[in-house]
Formats: sequence, structure tokens, C-alpha cells
Amino acid sequence: MNDAGAVRVRIIGDDSNLKSTLSDSSAQLAKYGAAAALAAAAVTTALVKSGLSSADALAKQAAQLQTTSKDLAIMQRAADMAGISQGNLGVAARQLTTRLSQAAGGTGPAVEGLKKLNLTANELSAMPLADRIAAVTKSLQENVPASERAAVASQLFGERAGLAMATLNSDTIKTAAFQVDRFGAALSEIDASKIESANDTMSQMSLAYDGVTRQLAAEFAPILDAVGK
Repeated sequence: MNDAGAVRVRIIGDDSNLKSTLSDSSAQLAKYGAAAALAAAAVTTALVKSGLSSADALAKQAAQLQTTSKDLAIMQRAADMAGISQGNLGVAARQLTTRLSQAAGGTGPAVEGLKKLNLTANELSAMPLADRIAAVTKSLQENVPASERAAVASQLFGERAGLAMATLNSDTIKTAAFQVDRFGAALSEIDASKIESANDTMSQMSLAYDGVTRQLAAEFAPILDAVGK
């Protein structure tokens, strides 16, 4: 290449300030990176703790209602969508289980209600909780006049929760089931069991920590008392 006529410029100067600035910038980036990592770890820990607590509570409540965690998650979502409180949902689920058991033996307030719904206690009892409630609410809409639905619902779900449950429909439950699956809000019974076990272990660790601190307090209390006096 012919360099004739080209102008070459060479700048010579003190670059210590530049090096210092670059060094400080690297240190700042490292510090911010460490802070970001700590923040991410704290957020992850909080999320795991919250998830363990929520899933454990869901699993325990599902066991009390004789259903699965997934089934209960679907009904909780359906209740939210229909404006039904979780308290009313729990009462309704327990009352329905109890009254179907009574009706299977030919007794209890649900007997007359089931006749109007064209359903039997045995067929409903064999269904998962979400399907059971969906079958009842669907039959309410199809077979019972609007003016009588609250009364019939009360025969199956109890006086307290019957009026609220009469507003629920099977389409809402189907939508809730879709959303629970789509967003991964449902747990398999194996996963739920793992979480319950992990929570039990954490509870034992907390109890052990409390035991150690209390024993230490008991050991050092006379010494501290003597020093104080």
C-alpha cells in the first residue's frame, strides 16, 4: 500500500487516570454483581419458603376434605372466580361429603335434594371433589327452578354455604381446571407428599434450634445472675 501523502498522528500522554477509572469501574461492576447475586438468592429463598408453606397447607386441607391437592386447587380457583370465600368453600365441601354419606344410608337433608337433582349419593361420592361439585351445580341449573336453587343447594352444602354455592356453575369449574393446569398450580400427590415431608423436617429443625437455645439459656442464667449481682 502506498503511504505517500498520508498523515499519521501519534498521541502520547499520561493514561494513569484512565487506568484508575477503568479499575474503579471493574470494582463497581463486581460489587453490583455480588449484590445482585445476593438479592437473587434472597428472592429465591423467599419464593421457596412461600411455596413450601402454601403447598403444605393445600395438601393438609385436601387430606381433611378427602380429596387431592389438584382437585382442591381447582375448586379454590373456581371459588375465587365466582366470588365465593375460601371459608364457605371449605364448609360446603365438608358438608357435602357428610350429607352424601348420610344420604347413602337413606337419611339426612340431602335425600330430598338429590331427588330433585336426579343424582344419587353413591355416584357423587365416587367422583373427585371438583367433578362432584360440578355435577351438583350443573344439575341445579338444569333441573331446579331459579327460585328453589338456594334451598336445594343448602340441603347438600349446608345452610351457611348453600346460598353461595348456588351461584357457582360447571363452566366456571372447567375454566378453573384449565387455568390450574396451564399455570402449573396443581401438584401431584407425590410432589405434595415431598413438600409435606420437607416442611415437617424444617419444623423439627426449628424445634431442635429452640431446644438448644433454651438449654444454653438455662446453663448461662446462673452465671449471668451472679455477674449481675
